[in-house]
Amino acid sequence: MEPHWPSLSAAKTHRDSWTERFLVERTEDLCRFVESVRGFGRCTAISRCRSGHNVILRLRWQASDASDWAIRIPIPENSVFMREKLRNEVAMLNYLDTHTTVPIPRVYKVGTAADNPTGLGPFIITNWIKGRSLVKVLRERNLLAPDGFVLVPEGERIMKRVYGQIAGFLLQLWTKEFEKIGAVGVYEGVGARAGALGGYEVRYPPLTLYMNELVRRYGLKKTALPQQTYSRSHEYFKALLGMQWSHVVLQKNSVRNSTDAREKFTVRGAMALVASSFISRDVDNEAPFRLFSDDFSLSNVLVDENFEITGITDWGFTYAAPSQFAYSCPWWLTALPPDTIIQRFGMSRFREVYTRQFAIFVDQLKLREIESGMQGPGSLSSKMVNSFLNRGAWFVLACRMGAILDDVYWSILDNFCWGRVVSRDERVMWLAAVAADRDYYIRDREVFVERKIRDLIEYCRLMGIPCTERYAPPPSVVRLPRVMMDKMTQTPSMVASEGGDNINTNDDYDGDDDIEEEDSDDDDDDDDDV
Repeated sequence: MEPHWPSLSAAKTHRDSWTERFLVERTEDLCRFVESVRGFGRCTAISRCRSGHNVILRLRWQASDASDWAIRIPIPENSVFMREKLRNEVAMLNYLDTHTTVPIPRVYKVGTAADNPTGLGPFIITNWIKGRSLVKVLRERNLLAPDGFVLVPEGERIMKRVYGQIAGFLLQLWTKEFEKIGAVGVYEGVGARAGALGGYEVRYPPLTLYMNELVRRYGLKKTALPQQTYSRSHEYFKALLGMQWSHVVLQKNSVRNSTDAREKFTVRGAMALVASSFISRDVDNEAPFRLFSDDFSLSNVLVDENFEITGITDWGFTYAAPSQFAYSCPWWLTALPPDTIIQRFGMSRFREVYTRQFAIFVDQLKLREIESGMQGPGSLSSKMVNSFLNRGAWFVLACRMGAILDDVYWSILDNFCWGRVVSRDERVMWLAAVAADRDYYIRDREVFVERKIRDLIEYCRLMGIPCTERYAPPPSVVRLPRVMMDKMTQTPSMVASEGGDNINTNDDYDGDDDIEEEDSDDDDDDDDDV
């Protein structure tokens, strides 16, 4: 979905001026500040870098036996929820340091804006982890194709080793269980319960990258986002789908024309209808919930010259999430994020490349499960494969990443859940026809379409952009195909179970998903082809 350009432009302008102030005016002040924290003599800033949400300063002490430190400060207009994100990240880093062997920065000091004498805002001071971003190294060694996300054969060989290491870390996270959905904080009680919880519990509402982007990139207010923790998975999915509605309703330029508005209305209604096919109230609906890093990417993985992982950074959007999130096939297997690939190259290209990478990753995950004694019918790898085959992973991805919701729905979920159609217009018309109250549904939809066209006209006026769009009524007569008439009384799960109609016709991808479901009774991993 196109950004709300005034919000994004304002954020970029403020970010650039803030970064310039950081780099030019405050570097020496930051050195003096960190010196006062460590009490180990003088230090010098030897490098600066900027990640998606932070500026990081590497500090070296004149004393030869002193290790390097780092101070990391959130960029105000990139990190909309600076205080919450910093709080969540510090808690997660301390938790992981205590309960896992995941290589992470060690926190020495954290403070609010009031604690930072330089006036640059809240901060985290940690050790400096040696290593370089995996994606940068892949590019520099020409292990990626010119498109920037497809691995060359040598790159695939190297990534097997990297995937294996990440798989080992994921298995550790998979064993960590929580009683609610939300961000983790220190448990303030005492006694047996404190020991059972490992000193930590869910204390705050979940904070995700999409929530951050809804405010920063799409112009929504913070009040439009969830403000609570959740005790059941279906409640959280309902909240995510509610955010999708808020996104398209409140962003002024969220549609291009009447047809686009009608399709977006249909998709969000259809997602609510098919949710019960992917979210059971009997399975994985209640605790335990699992740790899930919403902003994880291969760019956050630091490696040495031999591709051994030395550190994993950026844990601010990690929280206890529904188990379905943790056992969905990972979205981060490619060098570029899914939304970037889909928007630049199309869904079919993403699925083609992703399927190959997922097969490689699952092989490595199975090997790690055998090493740790975690293999079997209920293993993480088997759940991931199932999520790929039954499209559950794509439903989760669509719920999490609003920018590609419509692409994922039309390309993967629509035909799988409802059966084949020739065009989107037919699906829009059909879902209106099967609504519980057809007249009410159509009236509601057209009120929405008219409102969005008014929003678009007003947006263009404010931006000084010519706008010829006006409200266009829906087609008055469209004949329902026989197959659609037959399916009107069926549920999405009934249609999906029939098979045969799940080939994507709204996208140019025409291949099968080359992942085979493993035999749960066969423990011989020599024959686990994926």
